[in-house]
Amino acid sequence: MRIFENGIAVLAMCAGLAACSGGSGEVPAIGAADMVLGKADAPIEVIEYASTACSHCAEFALDVFPAFKAKYLDTGQARYAVRELTNGPPAAIPYATAGFLLARCAGKDKYFDVLDAVYRGQKSWTNPGSFRQILLDIGLSTGMTEAQFTACVGDSKSVEAFNKRVEKNGVDSKHQGTPIFYVGGKQRFPNGLPTLEALDKAITEAKAEKK
Repeated sequence: MRIFENGIAVLAMCAGLAACSGGSGEVPAIGAADMVLGKADAPIEVIEYASTACSHCAEFALDVFPAFKAKYLDTGQARYAVRELTNGPPAAIPYATAGFLLARCAGKDKYFDVLDAVYRGQKSWTNPGSFRQILLDIGLSTGMTEAQFTACVGDSKSVEAFNKRVEKNGVDSKHQGTPIFYVGGKQRFPNGLPTLEALDKAITEAKAEKK
């Protein structure tokens, strides 16, 4: 294990998505271990493989996701899960790791709110030394103490579990870039970031395929 000067623990087991990619088979359906929004009986699953250090992931989260959530998740038409990866600039891997750890420590009810704040924080960090304060501020805003924050992002067992998830997610998603989207079990946007209109089309296609 490496400990960075900002107090964020990161295992070298899977430092980037390229080291985790490969494998074959269908992407796993949403399960109990996933962080999920939407009704359990929604007919279509939308799964995003994302990194909190990925600028395109942040663009989707901040610019597209709110409208997608209102149109499909809040109305029961789709169910959405995010799966963790650590794609992004090498120096930002600790930010990606700690951002996801912080969201999980906040709990399922606050997970996506914290993730949103972590994506917004991308624009604020200028070097690895600035990571900790940005993420600490987010943690404090959820009601954590600084001691709880430090325990959250520095716990070696949590980091090891995170890296195992990243390794599995890299194998399952079979790609070396983020974001990666699967709609109705199929990858629909091989060239990158979807618009709301592209998601509309993909969900319509997935519904037709289920009939």
